[in-house]
Amino acid sequence: MRLEEVLSPQALIAELRARDKAGALRELVEVLPVDREQALAALWERERLGSTAIGQGVAIPHARLAGLSRPVASFGRSPEGVEFDSLDGRPVHFIFCLLAPEGAPVAHLRVLARMARILGDGSLRRRLQQAAGREELYRLLVDEDRRTGEP
Repeated sequence: MRLEEVLSPQALIAELRARDKAGALRELVEVLPVDREQALAALWERERLGSTAIGQGVAIPHARLAGLSRPVASFGRSPEGVEFDSLDGRPVHFIFCLLAPEGAPVAHLRVLARMARILGDGSLRRRLQQAAGREELYRLLVDEDRRTGEP
């Protein structure tokens, strides 16, 4: 499943206002077509298992939700950084938020792997940091996914 199938340009936030995990999760859920309270509860349940901040300024909070027909994602950039309990102790600047149908673990894992691979590229992270706005962020992410990902 390609990134553009789960992420729309409207679900990108070029400048997150939040400086903490709770605020960032709230902002990222607000731009998704889901029940916000249910989504936040599921994301917090996952965060209790361990932080989804994977280091290098990247976090990928994710959860499965009953009632979703397909995975949906949002993306936020924080120039100042968000305190996200990162494994490396550093603030997070790029956050993919993924919500997947409860009964679709394979799709969920495939999309997570794509997101991690895309944001694992230091060159791309630098370009994302310099991107002018939402449209450029979207283009960079989708182009990188097309370039490096399988169909």
